[in-house]
Amino acid sequence: KKEYYNNIKLAKLQQKVEVLEDVVSKNNNSSISTNINRDQNNIQNQQNVNVNMYLNENCANAMSITDFIEKVKVSIADIQYTTKEGYIEGISEILVKNLKELQPEERPIHCSNKNKKKQHFYIKNDDEWKKDEDNKETDNLIDTVSRKQSFQIKKWCDEHPNWQDNLNLCDEYNKMVQAVLPPSSEKNKKAIKKHIG
Repeated sequence: KKEYYNNIKLAKLQQKVEVLEDVVSKNNNSSISTNINRDQNNIQNQQNVNVNMYLNENCANAMSITDFIEKVKVSIADIQYTTKEGYIEGISEILVKNLKELQPEERPIHCSNKNKKKQHFYIKNDDEWKKDEDNKETDNLIDTVSRKQSFQIKKWCDEHPNWQDNLNLCDEYNKMVQAVLPPSSEKNKKAIKKHIG
């Protein structure tokens, strides 16, 4: 019942912010602008409390992100998929596949606003849920899976010991390396986050 009233308060605050933004756009008054910023911060803080409350109550037994990263398995089939579909689709597929193996309340990562430009991820680590400020933990997850995928290239080479003597296998190797080892970029990470969010 308390959460219901908190949601009503939150909706009223959001309406207030919209009205104040409209007034500011017409008057451009700095004191009104200060009130809007304060109200927006209050709304954001209330949303963070609601999300954390939900995660702590419903996802208390979730795996930690550290354990999840360690558990993620990458296969040669995964690097072949990445070679065919591209880096973003390949890493996204590995992460989504491994997350789907867990029940939603067991997953160590959740996104609170999937349809917005700036996603807010919440990560479970050290037995507590925290908002992933600046997406550092989420970026680390992506980088680690990317490294795990690159380690599979050696396994592929071991399974094809004479690949250098075969033109088709050389071509396959080159395509695989280009797909699996692109430069790490914010653009790639942002696209992957949209898939996992």
